[in-house]
Amino acid sequence: KVCCEPPSEGVVKVSDATGTAATYLSSSTTSYATISWVGLGDTCAGMRDFVAYVIHQTGGSEHVVWQSATLSGESSSVRIEAADLAALPDGNMIARVVGTNIAELSSASETSFAIDNSAPSMSGITIRRPGS
Repeated sequence: KVCCEPPSEGVVKVSDATGTAATYLSSSTTSYATISWVGLGDTCAGMRDFVAYVIHQTGGSEHVVWQSATLSGESSSVRIEAADLAALPDGNMIARVVGTNIAELSSASETSFAIDNSAPSMSGITIRRPGS
């Protein structure tokens, strides 16, 4: 059977180490993150592979800041290890998964999340004595 359609788009989710869906991640609060997807596929030709990306959105442009290895067509998730998570810049991100079918046609699905790996800071501390 000849298939000339790209894979169907799906749903992408970013989760923390506990498996909880996350719109915000910090390397100080989770030891790793997972990008998972459902529905991104092709029932006609079958899927050849997937690649996941983390894309930093800044100043109206997008920059790839992390990319998975090429994953098999049977894959449905990929883990961002602690060191890679800690190396991501702070800001608004997109988790994008590109799936390519056997006919070499591709589709992408994505979701947004934020990274904040900066340490908390304090300023303007006022110390008051009791009764003052």
